[in-house]
Amino acid sequence: MKSMENDEEVLVVPVDDYSFSKAKSELIYAFPKSYNRHVPEYIAFYRKRPISAITHYGKVKKPWRKIRVANID
Repeated sequence: MKSMENDEEVLVVPVDDYSFSKAKSELIYAFPKSYNRHVPEYIAFYRKRPISAITHYGKVKKPWRKIRVANID
């Protein structure tokens, strides 16, 4: 896995199996409407139970109402 530079911003999002499989298959992650911060450079997926770990991350390719990632490693 490629390492990221220290100054690159990463948003860690907790996801269940359904949300993760949708993000991985469609290469899109939709933020909740209440999220009003700026778009990060990377998004990391924290898989909930039983995994309980960050398992994947991707560079944000195109900010929109949904974030499209170039690839999820």
